[in-house]
Amino acid sequence: SNAKLTHIMSKHNLFVGTYEYSEDSDSVRFSEYTPALLNLDTESANDLSSHPDKFKNFLMNLSEFSVKNEKNVYEIGEKFIRVDEIIENNYVLGIVIDVTDDVVKRQKLTYEVHLDSLTGLFNMIGLEEQLSKLFTTPDILGHCAIFTIMTDNLMQINNSYGRNNGDRHLQNIANLITDFGTKESIAARKGGGEFILFIYGYENEQSLSKAINLLSYIQHHSVSHLDMDTDIPVDFTFGYAT
Repeated sequence: SNAKLTHIMSKHNLFVGTYEYSEDSDSVRFSEYTPALLNLDTESANDLSSHPDKFKNFLMNLSEFSVKNEKNVYEIGEKFIRVDEIIENNYVLGIVIDVTDDVVKRQKLTYEVHLDSLTGLFNMIGLEEQLSKLFTTPDILGHCAIFTIMTDNLMQINNSYGRNNGDRHLQNIANLITDFGTKESIAARKGGGEFILFIYGYENEQSLSKAINLLSYIQHHSVSHLDMDTDIPVDFTFGYAT
């Protein structure tokens, strides 16, 4: 029976709900977990189950919460659900499944594919995707510049202070260029000690020039904290194009 199936699934944290109605019926029948999966309180569930037309509108409005790149998946509250329907003649059977774990895992994997694991900045895949999105709305670019930043003496730092401190030095530089400037920025690590920084949204050349000067100031006046008693200058060189 449906009750036994629901009980078995709940034991394995597989929360599934169903709803069913016919086109000429005056009610919608929910299984035990359906209201909770659809984020409905008791009053709302009773109202929708008594008014099929309202329930159909409710389902149509779920499209506002569609999850990108996921078929029939919606973000409701703190969970993700998938809603599938089987329609036969005038009869509709809906299946509502909590797919939160699966969606979160896929999103995490996608997120990690686009990030540099050492610094948390975008990698080149992530940078290219961000820039592609950005260039579809060129009106928000304003005055912009792209920088190539190269860490100086990284091999020497690794040899003198150890690879862990070399990694810490790269992380410190990444922190300096994250959320850079007074407007918008995208920072990425290309690999090794090389970084890419794109800044945009500046109103005029003068304000953009101030941002460029800020990076130059950081270049000559910042310290990288390594282990407990070791500080070294933040040495990097950069070039840019506007």
